[in-house]
Formats: sequence, structure tokens, C-alpha cells
Amino acid sequence: MWIALEPVRERVLHIIEQYTDKEIILGKDISLIDDLEFDSVQLIEMLTDLEKEFHISFDESEAILDMVDHLEELICYIRDNFT
Repeated sequence: MWIALEPVRERVLHIIEQYTDKEIILGKDISLIDDLEFDSVQLIEMLTDLEKEFHISFDESEAILDMVDHLEELICYIRDNFT
């Protein structure tokens, strides 16, 4: 089933905004760690919230580390794996 990217992006950003007071600039390649200054606890909690929201599971691989450094990759991953 095909899902539009924009509604997924909006839901993801809504969750991320709960964990940071930094401004999220769309169109920029945003790193949750470098740009939004997430620590490891915030990352785990945010990823857990995303798993619950979208009924997905992030595997325990290095790919997730790349996704937290590239917000658009995270959003696309969620859209592609949303059930």
C-alpha cells in the first residue's frame, strides 16, 4: 500500500518536537544528534514513540544510526515500513 510522504513527515515531526526545543528547518538535512542535540535517552524514547505511532519496528542495525543523522531517511523508512 502506497502512503504519501507528507502526512508521515507531519506525524514524525510532531513526535520529534516533543523532545527538543530546537527549530526544525524543513528542507535541510537534519541530524537528530548534531542539529537537534538529542542524547541517547531521547533517541531511544523518540524511536519507541515512532514504533508505537506507526506500528513498525526498528532493527538493531547500523542503518538506524544513519537514519538519526538524516531525518528525511528516517521519515522515508517509516513511510516504507508503515503497516
